Amino acid sequence: MEKHAAESTLPRGGKSFRAAGWTLRSLAVAHLLAVLAQPVLAGRFLSGDYAMLQFHRLVGTAVLIISGLQIVAAAVYRRLGGPAWPIRAGARILAVEGLQFYLGLHRVLGLHIPVGVLLVVWLVHLTRRLWQPPGPAPEQAPEQAPEQAPEQAPGPIG
Repeated sequence: MEKHAAESTLPRGGKSFRAAGWTLRSLAVAHLLAVLAQPVLAGRFLSGDYAMLQFHRLVGTAVLIISGLQIVAAAVYRRLGGPAWPIRAGARILAVEGLQFYLGLHRVLGLHIPVGVLLVVWLVHLTRRLWQPPGPAPEQAPEQAPEQAPEQAPGPIG
């Protein structure tokens, strides 16, 4: 129980908290840009630039690495007092990206392409959500224990 109390008293406005928020946002932007590059690279391949297929695979590998780093950054941010939703969203996205990578390697294009579209939409939404201005903090009832408090409303990071 003391762990929950200690976590709830971390300074949300401190330098570490802000740095963690900026790191998370920066990784989200890099992640989104890498995913947005993928259809361009695939299109160049389909236009006859066959070297782009290898580059498409390389960027796909980078997407998985950035996605993992984003989850780590979200966990650090959470530890410093941020919301938990970026960790959950990042884990789900990484799982779908792993499936996407598998589908691409095995040339299951009937699923690879729609899953790619889903990932673009999902990452645009996630990145937008991470950059939203903060909403008002939810009020906590005095009799409510910290471990029973509802999770902070999704909002800005840092």
